[in-house]
Amino acid sequence: ISQDRNLFSIAAGIQRDESDNCVLGIAATSALLLPLTMPKIRNLARVLGNEQNFLVLNVTFYDTLRAGFPIFGILDDLSTEEYRAWFDSEESRQYFEPLPLKPGCQAPAAQ
Repeated sequence: ISQDRNLFSIAAGIQRDESDNCVLGIAATSALLLPLTMPKIRNLARVLGNEQNFLVLNVTFYDTLRAGFPIFGILDDLSTEEYRAWFDSEESRQYFEPLPLKPGCQAPAAQ
């Protein structure tokens, strides 16, 4: 988003002009702007785990799909190799408990 002034302008416009009833639009553009406002991985992780948690914001899965906002694409973009690796670092242990190791999906269809 830092390289695309048009996308930044659209996201900033939604943040500025939409009412609080536009929960999904505001949440989606906040997530899109997150790497600019929280460049440190630990802060990005804390915000995604708390303020940007769509379940805490009571945005249902149905509303997410129906709205057409690219929520999952935005979250996938935020999940870089560096971001995922940070959760196995010593620094992450200062902020988060280690997650229990859960095996991935084993069914061939899920691979």
